[in-house]
Amino acid sequence: MQAVTPITQANGVQVIFASLTGDIMLDALIGAMFAIISYSSLAAVLLTATLTAAGIISFPVALCLVIGANLGSGLLAMLNNSAANAAARRVALGSLLFKLIGSLVILPFVHPLANLMDELPLPKSELVIYFHVFYNLVRCLAMVPFAELMARFL
Repeated sequence: MQAVTPITQANGVQVIFASLTGDIMLDALIGAMFAIISYSSLAAVLLTATLTAAGIISFPVALCLVIGANLGSGLLAMLNNSAANAAARRVALGSLLFKLIGSLVILPFVHPLANLMDELPLPKSELVIYFHVFYNLVRCLAMVPFAELMARFL
């Protein structure tokens, strides 16, 4: 995987990769940081898939990074709407809260989920992408019943 060589050789990045020890909260926070730095959760997810394909990070770490990248996109929305009107800030806050709740619900199940997904006959890099899609789909569908409650709360 020559595409990731420049990234993996940078000193600061090596420090970050060394900190990816399997601590689900730390790994998720680093995923959020990737999304904020790249200004895109999708870019962070694609980087994660590439690093997984290259064997630089483990599959459970990759899942945590994806969850964190989704949370990072919520933080980006909050930052982007900080100067907007109150309604826009409430929408961004609601999105962030839904992403935070989804993250807190799924993170304890990362290792069992990774073990189940390991059984699928697909490359780990593809599984990272599929996890990103299905995690967001399930999270959104699970939160629909709470949208009105969230609207009243905000």
